[in-house]
Amino acid sequence: MSIRNSLVAFACTALLLAGCSSGTSTADTDATTDEAATTEATETAAETTEATDEAVDAAADENPTPPWADDLKEGEFISTTSSCPMGEHLDLFDEHTYTNPDTETHTIEYSTPGPNNEGMITGTLDVQVGDLTYYVYDPTAHGADPEGTYPVLLWFHGSGNALSGNFAISAAGAEYFATDEWQAKFGPAYIICPLANEFADENGSTMMNWISHESGVNTSVYSSALKGLVDEFMTEHEGHTGKLAVVGTSAGGYMAYHYALDYVDTVNALLLMAPAYTPTEEELDTLEEAGFPILHLKSLHDEMLTYEEYTAPVRDKLDSMANVTNICTEWAKNGDGGVSSLFYGIEMGQHCICASVGQDMMFDDGTPMEEQIPAGVTGWFKEVLS
Repeated sequence: MSIRNSLVAFACTALLLAGCSSGTSTADTDATTDEAATTEATETAAETTEATDEAVDAAADENPTPPWADDLKEGEFISTTSSCPMGEHLDLFDEHTYTNPDTETHTIEYSTPGPNNEGMITGTLDVQVGDLTYYVYDPTAHGADPEGTYPVLLWFHGSGNALSGNFAISAAGAEYFATDEWQAKFGPAYIICPLANEFADENGSTMMNWISHESGVNTSVYSSALKGLVDEFMTEHEGHTGKLAVVGTSAGGYMAYHYALDYVDTVNALLLMAPAYTPTEEELDTLEEAGFPILHLKSLHDEMLTYEEYTAPVRDKLDSMANVTNICTEWAKNGDGGVSSLFYGIEMGQHCICASVGQDMMFDDGTPMEEQIPAGVTGWFKEVLS
């Protein structure tokens, strides 16, 4: 049984609650490093993978027709299978906890999908950000020279993914970048995958995703804690970390945008996948002045964060920026060349362009999905982080 290609961003919440209940609020998760904990995490990942596969395949039995199916041209076909099955390499990542010194209560504004992913629910909530669980791929633990210096990928998942624990790594498209094959293409490199302290309310909606922010504050409530996490990591690996690339999908794209804006002098590259944010012209001016490379990926048929609402208003500006590779593709695709489809209560295959990234934006025959990045995402990382 093969795992369907992606469970990311907003629409995944119901699936994760139904089939991936191993995750809890990460504020209560303690760091574990001993062998027993590692074994337990591996078993949990396997159970999560199986449950996810079965739940999605059950939904697929209904054989829904994607809303964009009529737009397919002759010769184009729908694909429901990724060339990089999810959950097979999660044991390459170790779990850690960042102890957040900020214990203040914050009144946040939130935006989250409603029950059954219908509409958006907004409101306010008093919360503490709490400690942060995060997962790390350390290349020196997998054969890289311990005296070497390696770039760091800071990778943010989509809304709801934290409810599945380390499976969020897969859902965000980061998993295969830790494999020996892909590390050899662009690395070695560290990969850090933090979890938002998400939880489900009584309606099953995800609360405390990366988009959570205080009223009148145009950044995530997580921003300072994440900076502290990164600073701590860099200190612990002093002398062995190079350039920092910030990566995010959907709600994680919101976080990636704001991390790059909040700490612009510390960032060396930015990868955005269907980000849940439309930056202002002033913010894009800031990123343009910073000059670091930016790769922006968006399907014109995004079912959830539509191109017209989120990207079209800034497309001309993105296209004009010398440091931006702006790929607004007709279709997000799988390695077999088919147009990506994922259905679980709502079609989201075109929103989940991170599934294409999770296949390195390369077709199975070795040709690139997009000519702007002829060596795939690994090739882009190699170019901008070397």
